[in-house]
Amino acid sequence: DQQPGRRGQGADIITGGSGAADPLDFTGLGTKFTSVVALTTSATSIAGGATGWQSSGGKVFVCANRGGNSQALTAAAMKIELPGTVGLTGNNFAHL
Repeated sequence: DQQPGRRGQGADIITGGSGAADPLDFTGLGTKFTSVVALTTSATSIAGGATGWQSSGGKVFVCANRGGNSQALTAAAMKIELPGTVGLTGNNFAHL
């Protein structure tokens, strides 16, 4: 189940899935990310060409930065919220 957000107005929220069983498929973005990483709780930005996730307030936030430069997490073009504790690894992400 997905609740769409608007750029700059929050994240899309995905519920009813399992991080281990339901991979996040980013192949439609047409980008091979150079890194897929867990972000520390204190991270405020994401590197260019990276996808990352961060746990905060009982939720997991997934951000993607297709650009070449570092970007603030609050300005990420794509942000997904996964409610609850979701154990993600790089293997949960499909990209080119």
